[in-house]
Amino acid sequence: MILLWLVGCATRTISGSIYSIEQQPLANATCVMVEQATQSDTNGLYQFTDLHLKKGEYTIQCTHKGFQFYQDTISIEGISATVPQIVLTPLDVQIPYLPINLDPASPITPSK
Repeated sequence: MILLWLVGCATRTISGSIYSIEQQPLANATCVMVEQATQSDTNGLYQFTDLHLKKGEYTIQCTHKGFQFYQDTISIEGISATVPQIVLTPLDVQIPYLPINLDPASPITPSK
């Protein structure tokens, strides 16, 4: 059955780049495609090599600490494909303001 799937498959190379919304390259971002993972280099560039894929649509997922998860579908037509630049959005984490009284003689009371 695996042999039937491999008919029509070619070894393909998929490459691209990952940047922040400030257009800074993101090093060490992890990208996953067809159960293979790779990491971006210091210039934000990543590459999958030796992927055995048929022509068609595939999902790419990318993550980086402090940024939102990215997922998109790309179309593979030729032996190699360059994915359009991926831009990751920072996580919007807001820590609520908690007033702290550092006076040890002061009683602890809830703030309003």
